[in-house]
Amino acid sequence: MCIRDRIERFLELLDDNYIDEGKAAKKSREFMILHTNMQVVNCSFAANYFHLLRRQMKRTVRKPLVVAAPKKLLRFKPATSALSDFAEGTKFLKVVDEAYPDEVVEAAKIRKLVLCSGQVYYDLLERRRNDHRKDIAIARLEQIGPFPYVQVQELLSRYAHAKEIVWCQEEPMNQGGWSYVRPRLQSLLRVMDGNKRVVQFRGRNANASTASGFSSINSDEVNDFLSRTISPCTLR
Repeated sequence: MCIRDRIERFLELLDDNYIDEGKAAKKSREFMILHTNMQVVNCSFAANYFHLLRRQMKRTVRKPLVVAAPKKLLRFKPATSALSDFAEGTKFLKVVDEAYPDEVVEAAKIRKLVLCSGQVYYDLLERRRNDHRKDIAIARLEQIGPFPYVQVQELLSRYAHAKEIVWCQEEPMNQGGWSYVRPRLQSLLRVMDGNKRVVQFRGRNANASTASGFSSINSDEVNDFLSRTISPCTLR
């Protein structure tokens, strides 16, 4: 099933439990899918969407698949994929690490790690390039639920020296993936470094509606949270 917005409604219905302080990272992918009632994903590029559908058809276990599918990415050139991304040996990526390592410093010198999902990634990437920020890495959660503990733990370990961990979304704080992702990320961080790092939110303020309805206000809101996300790290 494809949806355009209000992804939080489906994430609220997911029954994977995070109250195990990161022990879920040790569980196999077979265990996770067998013990979860559905899957919620938000693909950001063509090849991953292809592999997602292929994985769904080839699995021996049938579980509902909910895809957040904004129309923008269907005709958005940066979201296209090379033919090699569909070749033998490729697969669906639950988490996508920094896609342009040449544009940032090495992982050990990254000061801020930004996690996001879906089309907001391209806005963040454009803003980082315009601001010439080289100490900020941007990673994507392509599968939000069941939460990819193993891949996210590897990502957080890779950027162990990042002082700021940020979740960025275009939806208001009370919508989108924040309420689902936050406790799971913090659970992993608690196990890894004793909560020395806290996940921060960057996005629109809580709101009853999905959008303001005015293009000028929408542009101001987007510019505001992008600026706050791609800002210099203030923590020491």
